[in-house]
Amino acid sequence: KRSFFRPKFEVGIMIAGGISKFGLSNLVFCSGTMNNFAYKQFLLFIKQDMEEMKKKYKLNNNLLFQQDNASCHKSRETLEALEVIFGDDKIWWPANSPDLSPIETVWAILKQELSKKRNTTLDELRNNIIEIWSKFPTELCEKIISEFDEKIAICKKENGHLINKITLKKYKKKKKLDTSFYDWI
Repeated sequence: KRSFFRPKFEVGIMIAGGISKFGLSNLVFCSGTMNNFAYKQFLLFIKQDMEEMKKKYKLNNNLLFQQDNASCHKSRETLEALEVIFGDDKIWWPANSPDLSPIETVWAILKQELSKKRNTTLDELRNNIIEIWSKFPTELCEKIISEFDEKIAICKKENGHLINKITLKKYKKKKKLDTSFYDWI
């Protein structure tokens, strides 16, 4: 008996965005398959957005580009493009560490809020993403970024193990664990 793989969705979109204590960056959308060429175009848009944020908030060189280890992010061509586009404004990040990546908190909130909406077309999905992204509070961005150093310290104390709510409770015994990330909208 033969079985055929059938994707859950026929078509999708990919997005990239950034976070700083001043708020979220512009979103970059990509339809179709992400390959080296498309990813290099992404990088150019992201670099332009970073430069605009640096000027707007007078950040000098305080913004860094961070990416995960998707295959199109690691190719020789992409690594060369990263060096040309970002130079020293990039940070190498360990694989499988979403608990230490501030933007992953944003993606989790975005996904949760999207699940509350009915998205029957790609246009509806895109519009809902833009709506949620545009309403994301600057105060929450500040909080996510401010907790970054604390999470790094906890990770060191835990010998590099994953940080989850249980681990955070262990280090925040006197503080109530903040679940407002998921109640913001």
